[in-house]
Amino acid sequence: MSLKYRVKRFGRHLIYSENWNIGFSDTTVEAMLKKGCLSKVHWMKHKYNDRWFADPFLYKVDSKTLIVFAEELEIDYPKGRLVELHIDRSTYELRERFVILDIDSHLSFPVYFVKKGVTYVYPENGESGKLNLYKYDCNQHSLIWEKVLIHEALADAIIFERGEHCFMFATRSESSQKDCYLFSAEKIDGHYLLYSNNVFVEDSEFSRSAGNVLTSVGRYYRVVQNCSLRYGGSVNIMELVFENETPVRQSFVMEIKPSGWKYNLGLHTLNFKEEMCIIDGKGYLYPLFGRLYYSAFVTKMKTLLKNILS
Repeated sequence: MSLKYRVKRFGRHLIYSENWNIGFSDTTVEAMLKKGCLSKVHWMKHKYNDRWFADPFLYKVDSKTLIVFAEELEIDYPKGRLVELHIDRSTYELRERFVILDIDSHLSFPVYFVKKGVTYVYPENGESGKLNLYKYDCNQHSLIWEKVLIHEALADAIIFERGEHCFMFATRSESSQKDCYLFSAEKIDGHYLLYSNNVFVEDSEFSRSAGNVLTSVGRYYRVVQNCSLRYGGSVNIMELVFENETPVRQSFVMEIKPSGWKYNLGLHTLNFKEEMCIIDGKGYLYPLFGRLYYSAFVTKMKTLLKNILS
């Protein structure tokens, strides 16, 4: 690696603004809805400065360890892979990391469901042109291909059950941040078909999924990305309205915005498991340098200098 490349890489990392990390909040769905926000967020501590972690789904929670499925992406090689992270519950330090799936195309959003004691993961892999289902092997820390759920490129698909009915919310690749469609299947791991040609939601503020469907006192809530200003800007909580057990529309309940010093630029995943909420947050890799470089004053000076030199 040449000195010129090292210097250029260092400078790029100093002002890198796409750094994602995973955070934890000790709260419940009911408490979040009542309070209108999350409790204190504890961010995962890790040794890496060449990659980030996002799209987290809590797999296991006990008194000592939090096990998380997430997307991992190296800054200099921007292609996502799926990892299993073991995090100390008391310190939120990353203790172990396993790559559970890494293929030639980009992977993200490792959402899962459990059927008859077996865990299945159906991550986003739009580049493949289909939504694949994998079986999770906890002993080998790996995902084994099982079947195709639907032969279509979908973004951030979310499957949920209501009674005997199985539904899936997803956006299509050509309008992944705007148009949400409803799909259905006879069983949770069945072949999904478009339920209606009509768009379920046509709005970049309320369409793209950001986590599992939440339930509280008999009500169902979609977690969606607010992409109206930028991708992954914040998360909206929407209550689902049903007719004959089928979701027909949704209504706004609340917005969860990014906050804090280090991860204030974005938030696009929120999930719950056993009285714990897990989110992701976007910020600068080096917050002080990033905030300075993108500040209004420096931006103005860069524009002025550019005009002088042109």
